Amino acid sequence: LVTGKEIRTSWFDSHPSSPERAEATRERAPKLERAPHTPIAANRAALFGRLDGLILGRDPAAGLTVGDRFVHPELGWSIAFPPGWDVVNSAAAVAARGPGDESAIVLQIAGSDESLEEMLAKIEGENPELVIERREVGGLPAAQTVFSKKGHRAEVSWIEHRGRIYQLAAVAPEKEFAARQESFGRTLRSFRDLRADELAKVRDRRLRIATSGPGEKLTGLLTRVGSTWDAPTASVANAFPESKTLAPGTLVKYSRKEAYTPRSRGR
Repeated sequence: LVTGKEIRTSWFDSHPSSPERAEATRERAPKLERAPHTPIAANRAALFGRLDGLILGRDPAAGLTVGDRFVHPELGWSIAFPPGWDVVNSAAAVAARGPGDESAIVLQIAGSDESLEEMLAKIEGENPELVIERREVGGLPAAQTVFSKKGHRAEVSWIEHRGRIYQLAAVAPEKEFAARQESFGRTLRSFRDLRADELAKVRDRRLRIATSGPGEKLTGLLTRVGSTWDAPTASVANAFPESKTLAPGTLVKYSRKEAYTPRSRGR
């Protein structure tokens, strides 16, 4: 299509052409038989029962920003990155990047099967040139070192918290490091146990199932149950019009914000 040239068939071609594949599919499709299978639910009510409580959107259990702090409800800590920095969370780490330059702060788990002193002994044995200072961060055992490499300067800290060792690496170009060091220090000192008032702000958004009453419409049901979905969204999710009067006992999916439930306690 791009060159306008005709495709020439080669003796080495083995993949059937599109028309051949289409014709073969038309011939084979009517002969196919559905394989035996076990239904995931006996009926619609049982299916909706299995859906009830599913997390919608990003799971806060993986960590999220609440106000000016990043909190991790499952690991039990919170930290404040510098204001205005872009925070990105992943399964491996949470990182913040400074505006307009190459500065970054990365927090990740460095170990969980040894003490901080055991880990530091290994690091010092493998890197005798590093000067590692023991200290405390919010009453927690910690350590820190600073070094330069390839035009960047890094301030790397380790914090022992609830059986895990976290590594906080703050990096900036050599020429920017002095200007960023105060922000790096504030971020390190902000690491602490997750407080009850912070955990209270974390909300799960879950899929829930409601049963319609006599003469009830979708809009009225959503208001009654406190759904966070608007009528158009719920209409699409349930595959019926917003204006439809629901038959009594109709099962309706909706979204609701709820208090955070630790994942070990189920849903």
